[in-house]
Amino acid sequence: VQTCALPIFKNSIKFNENFSTGYYNLAICYLKKEIKIEVEKNLLQAIKKNPEYLEAYFELARFYRNERKFNEAIINYEIAININPLRSELYVGIGLVYLELGDFIKAERYLKEAVIVNKKDFYAFFNLGVLYFNNNKFQEALSYINQSIYLNKIGRAHVWTPVTFLYL
Repeated sequence: VQTCALPIFKNSIKFNENFSTGYYNLAICYLKKEIKIEVEKNLLQAIKKNPEYLEAYFELARFYRNERKFNEAIINYEIAININPLRSELYVGIGLVYLELGDFIKAERYLKEAVIVNKKDFYAFFNLGVLYFNNNKFQEALSYINQSIYLNKIGRAHVWTPVTFLYL
């Protein structure tokens, strides 16, 4: 499907060079095809055409995190948070960057903010549990993991179990 979509999105940009969504969709197609230079280029173009394009900042931040360009990831998560501070996945994303950097204080701050923003974000609870587990705070870890399991059970078909947690 992505291969067929590329010409459509390219044509949409030819038709209207300011069509930020066309650049964003191209980036997503290139991401699926693992053409990294085109992912970054098209996300940056989407942002250039629409500086308030939250999803483009979010995808760019995730892209940079996967590429281990943590400073760039942090910058783009922060911009996205400034655009819409009510999206818990933005706080989870930046929290995970800080977790990978070993800055547990900032990771905890952002992951807790995700929980405040969305008390049903099982992924935020899960990652707080992981953070506490990795810092030998087992009671807190268990509390957050249990909440994550509960939220996942009521909100999704797939159910996390303590056994799943052991393999992560």
